[in-house]
Amino acid sequence: MDEKFNKLSVCIIVYNEDRVIEHCLESVKNIANEIIIVLDGKSIDKTEQICRKYTDKIFEKKHCGFSEVHLPFAFQKAKGNWILKIDADEFLLPQHASKINSLIKNEDVDGYFFLWRLWNGRIYITKNKPYKPVLFRKSKMFFLGVTHGIMQTYGKTKNVCIPLEHQPLYNNWCYGNFRSKQLKRAKAHAKCLLKNFYDVPKFNYNYHNYPFPIRIRRKLFFLFPLFTIYKAIVNFIKGEKSIVAAKVSLWTGLYEFYLGYFMCLEKIKLLFNLNKFQ
Repeated sequence: MDEKFNKLSVCIIVYNEDRVIEHCLESVKNIANEIIIVLDGKSIDKTEQICRKYTDKIFEKKHCGFSEVHLPFAFQKAKGNWILKIDADEFLLPQHASKINSLIKNEDVDGYFFLWRLWNGRIYITKNKPYKPVLFRKSKMFFLGVTHGIMQTYGKTKNVCIPLEHQPLYNNWCYGNFRSKQLKRAKAHAKCLLKNFYDVPKFNYNYHNYPFPIRIRRKLFFLFPLFTIYKAIVNFIKGEKSIVAAKVSLWTGLYEFYLGYFMCLEKIKLLFNLNKFQ
């Protein structure tokens, strides 16, 4: 591939992240041809000031509380032919960041999944999984801006053993975080899944409806907690007999339960037109 076409845009959605964002930006500044920052509303800390030390491509959008709704906008603003999507509490170690240039030279691959180990606020609790979609050729990439939406490609993907370090300042796998963060996210997720398809932000999305898993979830949302329990049992039988696997399955199952509950509430509001009274 001609080097002049070999450009990398790093896209980050932020909101009140001044405790972690500089570490993230430092880790990508030497590999990025540009850094696109989208503010999920006006930050009340020093996030924006820190970001301006690294880029002038900063855009402010209305606060939504989850990043996925702003990603199509960020991807549209990106001028590179490759996009690296990273969160404020994620970063790349120098020895791994330096490998990205060789990845984007490979004309046979259009998207890469990086190792994304689970973190409990102090240490990683998984070693060789899961993998997260992180790096994609822009022309082959598509994205639907729903909660928990992921970057996808019309082309070929590959898992690579490059760790995307994810070290939030809290434990994602405890009840305190579930109550303070995940319940709010489940409520926002429920509203998002019930939106009219044409109202959902999209990037390079060539289909005319939600993907099949979302269509099923919209209709059978009350069954998803049972499906999560089924998956946990299958994983246990396959050999995932560990406290970590059990804990992840527990919190995932609880999230799905509350997601179904909030979707029921939203359906009732829509049925009786109660939203106008809020």
